[in-house]
Amino acid sequence: MKMKTGKRIAIIVLIFCVVISILFGGGRKLEKYRERQLQCFYDGVDGDGLCIYNDLMMRQTAAHNLLTIAGRYLKPTDEVWTPVEKAVKAMNAAVSVQEYFEANYDLTISSTALYNTLSAMELSEKDERLLNEQFTEMSSRNMTISHDGYNAVAAEFNSMLADFPTLLIAAVNGVDRLDEFR
Repeated sequence: MKMKTGKRIAIIVLIFCVVISILFGGGRKLEKYRERQLQCFYDGVDGDGLCIYNDLMMRQTAAHNLLTIAGRYLKPTDEVWTPVEKAVKAMNAAVSVQEYFEANYDLTISSTALYNTLSAMELSEKDERLLNEQFTEMSSRNMTISHDGYNAVAAEFNSMLADFPTLLIAAVNGVDRLDEFR
């Protein structure tokens, strides 16, 4: 009689240990997988540097160049200047995909307003060319971002998190969904 009770307890303990090791061991693996997927935002889906982060940094540089051109025709107190400057600073301060998205959105709106203001002014031939080049760079980078594979990677990861048992493993270990760049 004692053997049967001892066996049952041993089986229950064994099952408990297996479940705990799956939940916590799987959680570590899931977190590492999440980090690799998030890294696609910074390094590109193929790890080649063709990524949203790089395009955002190029957009930020182009916006800064727009401000340099604007400095020859406007004052830093002009209403179209400050939002671009603020968006550039927000891009510098961003740490999450969502923060980068919001900064990029603000950068797009504010840079377009600055570009339109400067386009309506009488600029030197050189500055007009530079203005158009920088704004084209910003637009081109935004188009590239819209075709980047990161959102598909993030959506696939998030879909995986919705399935059982991954859902349980993620919940127990605090593994969060990936923000998409939207």
